[in-house]
Amino acid sequence: MSGRDTALALLQTFGNAVGLPSFHVDMPEGKRSDRCSFCKVCYARQVAEKGRAACESLMEYAVYQSERWGGKYEFLCPAGAAFVVASGMRQGVLEYGLVIGPFLMVTRNDFIEEGFPGLQLENTRDIAAESKTLVYVEPRRVSSIADMLFVIAAYSEQRDIEDLKLLEQSSARYNEIFQTIENIKTGARPPEYPIETEKRLQRYIAAGDKAGAQRALNEILGAIFFAEGADFAAIKARVTELLVLLSRAAIDGGAEPGRIFGLSRDFMTEIARFETLDDLNIWLSGILNSYTSMVFAVPDTKHTDTIQKVMEYVNANYMKRITLNDISEHVSFSVSYLSRIFKEEKGINLSSYINEVRIRNAKTLLLTSDMPLSSITYCCGFDDQSYFSKVFKKFTGTTPGKYREKRGIINRKAEETEQ
Repeated sequence: MSGRDTALALLQTFGNAVGLPSFHVDMPEGKRSDRCSFCKVCYARQVAEKGRAACESLMEYAVYQSERWGGKYEFLCPAGAAFVVASGMRQGVLEYGLVIGPFLMVTRNDFIEEGFPGLQLENTRDIAAESKTLVYVEPRRVSSIADMLFVIAAYSEQRDIEDLKLLEQSSARYNEIFQTIENIKTGARPPEYPIETEKRLQRYIAAGDKAGAQRALNEILGAIFFAEGADFAAIKARVTELLVLLSRAAIDGGAEPGRIFGLSRDFMTEIARFETLDDLNIWLSGILNSYTSMVFAVPDTKHTDTIQKVMEYVNANYMKRITLNDISEHVSFSVSYLSRIFKEEKGINLSSYINEVRIRNAKTLLLTSDMPLSSITYCCGFDDQSYFSKVFKKFTGTTPGKYREKRGIINRKAEETEQ
């Protein structure tokens, strides 16, 4: 669906949502797609008395004005009814206008009492009677309607730009794929499946490198297309295997596993509907883009909430056996990626942080209780007392026993202060 088709579909939906007539104007001829019952009566009356309608070229003028005034334009027609227009562009060229109207911005009585001076007609009774079909819209809502119409036009223009990019990218992809096939035919490359390229593809995805991933994917697809020939079912089977590889690589790169697994299930279902190589190729490239985008966006994000959740989890469970897998599942990140962002933001390895929390609590118990070292060891999540002592000395520079001796020193100083 082109950007224009999208715009017209959204225009109709929006018009239905706000309960107002909608139509479009084709440019540059200014041809209007439709007239509501009020406009039909008004137009017919003007032609009957004057031979032409004062609003004949009004819509064309309004579309040009909408472009001039930032993409949207509000105006009254010669009869006094209100309209809102947004300019529809395609590759920077004004192609159509989106219109909502007519509607009233005054009460119907005031509208009729004005007498339609802009029309300069002798008989306006049929126009006045038909005005009962017009909806009153508060002026403050008109601005909101104009804003929404502008958003529809802007979104649709972006769709056109994306469609053009897609065509360019598709052409480039096929050039690379067919170059791979040509290399295989001429013996410049062996016909075996390019396993090393597959490994590069995984690395590119994990690094969020879209361009590198696309090049590697094109090379793999070229080898698959050459190997399977006209057997489209076999090609789809090989592509299904690629989907598993893409999803795992994205997770290794830090993409959220839950989102990736959900997308993978949808993709596995979708693949059955494709009947042409062209559609399958475009679809697969879109999936590659989705996966690498999830990875690519992650490094630029400060995961404050995630790091906080990790710290809260460790502080609530330090007395138990905690694995990195436990924590990664708790925050829905892969172990490798979670470890990396934790180190980047906290300046300490996640494993070291767990031990830091355990030692901090052990220090409190050593200074405030008479618990034996063996009990403190297990209460702070360590399985072995010798390992506990080793970690404790690493963090404090002394052994648990010597650290506990400080309690006596502290107590003596407290007693001397009281005396």
